[in-house]
Amino acid sequence: MKKTLYFTNIFPSYRKELWKNLLSSSKIDFHIYFSDENYRGIGSSSIEMEFTREEMKKLHLIKNRTIGGFLWWQKEILKTLIKKDYDVVVFLGDMKILSNWIGILICKLRKKKICFWSHGIYGNEKGFKKYMRIFFLSLADDLLLYGDRAKNILIQNKFSENHLHVIYNSINLKEQTEVY
Repeated sequence: MKKTLYFTNIFPSYRKELWKNLLSSSKIDFHIYFSDENYRGIGSSSIEMEFTREEMKKLHLIKNRTIGGFLWWQKEILKTLIKKDYDVVVFLGDMKILSNWIGILICKLRKKKICFWSHGIYGNEKGFKKYMRIFFLSLADDLLLYGDRAKNILIQNKFSENHLHVIYNSINLKEQTEVY
């Protein structure tokens, strides 16, 4: 069974069902590293009430630190990547998370598979920003994308379609529809 580490910034409650499915999968040993802090109005729901004791063992708190209001550092990620055994790492595909850059290097040195969960390319990037975003995204073995548009833009920018996987935003549509 492959062990997968997923590093994200927060636990948005709309991903609860997806996380529960991943944590209880019999095909992968999935671990999620996240902050329980709020970010831009999105915050963690009451985690203890949402997950079983077994699922809780695979949820790991990290701390997000903002640098200059623009860049991020996620504490504990590098130590985890160096000390833990794993097969695959999923990072947020956000090049402003500086700890991801070093984490990617650690994964490459350890010959571990790297995935980014990302918006990909928006299509409005130009110049250096576009170059940096394409370079950053190219560091991953696979990209998990929020939409078909991002996939198409990446294909136009010479990314292999075989490594682009549209998973959308993973919102619990059933629950959202019931609430609506």
